Amino acid sequence: MRRLIVIICLASLTPLLTAQEPTLPRVELWKQDIIFAAKNLPRRHKDLFRNISRKEWKTAALALAKSVNEKTSVAEFASKLMRLAALAHDSHTGLRWSDVGLPRLPLFFVEYADGIFIQKYPKDEGRLKGARLLAVDGQPVEKVLQALRPLVSHDNDESFRRGAIVLLTVPAFLRAAGIATAKGTDGDTMVLRLRSAKGEEFDYATQALPDSRLRPLKIGLSFESLPLCLEKGRTDFWFRFLPENRALLFRTNRLRDRRRFQAMVDEAATAVEGKSVERVIVDLRDNGGGNSTVMNPLFAALQKKRFGENPKVYGIIGRNTFSSAILNAITLKKRFGATLVGAPTAGRPNHFGEIRPLKLPNSHLTIFYSTKYFSRVPGDPPSLIPDIAPRLNAADYFHGKDAFLDACLN
Repeated sequence: MRRLIVIICLASLTPLLTAQEPTLPRVELWKQDIIFAAKNLPRRHKDLFRNISRKEWKTAALALAKSVNEKTSVAEFASKLMRLAALAHDSHTGLRWSDVGLPRLPLFFVEYADGIFIQKYPKDEGRLKGARLLAVDGQPVEKVLQALRPLVSHDNDESFRRGAIVLLTVPAFLRAAGIATAKGTDGDTMVLRLRSAKGEEFDYATQALPDSRLRPLKIGLSFESLPLCLEKGRTDFWFRFLPENRALLFRTNRLRDRRRFQAMVDEAATAVEGKSVERVIVDLRDNGGGNSTVMNPLFAALQKKRFGENPKVYGIIGRNTFSSAILNAITLKKRFGATLVGAPTAGRPNHFGEIRPLKLPNSHLTIFYSTKYFSRVPGDPPSLIPDIAPRLNAADYFHGKDAFLDACLN
């Protein structure tokens, strides 16, 4: 079985191992890609040297290129590109590492106030439901996260933790960061120390799989009861009127298609016509951004009092609130006096954005870079901080209790 996985993984990496110029060895081609990125990112990025000096950038790039040798794996090469991009301290500038095609664990981790928990898992592994992650291959999870820090493009601690938790599922990147995870002959088996929902600790050996084997898996969720905000999954946006609370809730997961968003706002205004609306709640906690102008119809409706004369406005934010969604939260605060509820955002209020791709000539990998800087608040605060920060525990959330929404309603 492991031998089959290795064959599949190598096949998926063929484009990375194929040189444009067969006369040059792979080592030289990869070194060229690092130097290409080091030269072109400063030329194209809005202000690459805002957070790092030219000398530091050049020194780091040359050291990364020099470190490539015959033993450098594809994952290690990708990690060097990730390290280079992360030096910009811009969470929008980074390698699209999913193109590398590395095997991943069949798990999805989320951090709550009380730790990092498994939220999705193979359905036939029921003991993983709601389990908390304590250690990876014998090393405390916090130590593992910090080892991944140089690989994660981030501009604050929230964006670092969000990115590092995703990388926990890629053993090859853990090895590249100096975390020993080679438990099997293919090097893609990890032993996780977990604490079950009942409080019992146990070790769980799990194997990373290529996408071709991840996609067919039946997935289990750690929820006994879904909180309201997750009832429609990853639908871009939706609304619901909560008559018992006299509240109109808008849930936005992605900012795209302004015409559809306008139609939803119109439908919401019709739904509450003649009803008493005391609260308008805009849930941006899992909104990773997109086009910030998509939200303009909602702002216009609030301005024109289409939801009532003077409803109290709330914005829910969190670690997954990113990019344009942060700008929208700031607009809610500035223009409508919104009370922000939740957790600090995964990005600064003033931040880079409007990304463009830089394709590397030999490996054909893509590094995205920022072309614009958004300045929205005085100074340079590390995050958009909520006015009210309820403690959102995994156990409560997995049982349908949403402390963020409850704070808006009560």
